[in-house]
Amino acid sequence: MKAILEFDLPEDDLNLELSLKGSEVIGVLFELINNDLRSKIKYGTDTSDLTPNEADKFRNYLVNYLNENGVMVLINKYF
Repeated sequence: MKAILEFDLPEDDLNLELSLKGSEVIGVLFELINNDLRSKIKYGTDTSDLTPNEADKFRNYLVNYLNENGVMVLINKYF
């Protein structure tokens, strides 16, 4: 199976960039959720100015938001 995306440039330049960078965005979210915030929560590592409790609340909020918008499915599927 093949999929072909067509863009009318320069009008669709933003849509092209978003399509090309989508997997990178998903990777960044994965790193934030499962590495940076998880380390802060579990080990108290100094990855931000957040306390472990604040990091846990933010991680839960972010995961719920991404679930509601169908993005966590992609993160879980590819990572």
